[in-house]
Amino acid sequence: MDLEALAEEWTVWNRTETELVLAYRPDVFDSESFPAPCLPTVYLTHGKRTRRPGADRAGEGWYVTLYLEPEVDHRAEVAADRNAA
Repeated sequence: MDLEALAEEWTVWNRTETELVLAYRPDVFDSESFPAPCLPTVYLTHGKRTRRPGADRAGEGWYVTLYLEPEVDHRAEVAADRNAA
């Protein structure tokens, strides 16, 4: 995955073999006015984020989920591999 192609406003928050978390402008996020869960984030995960711990993820696609607020998210997009996601 080419993280160099990301817009500069996105920051890599966490990166593992099965997950990538991007945060939008954490440097200007007003944590005094908004709770941390309101920070816009994108999750790229191998398998659904809501899966149970220890569940077998073999054969599952890569899911991209955008969170804007605790109760507002965009439906997850699914791709066959990490680069496509």
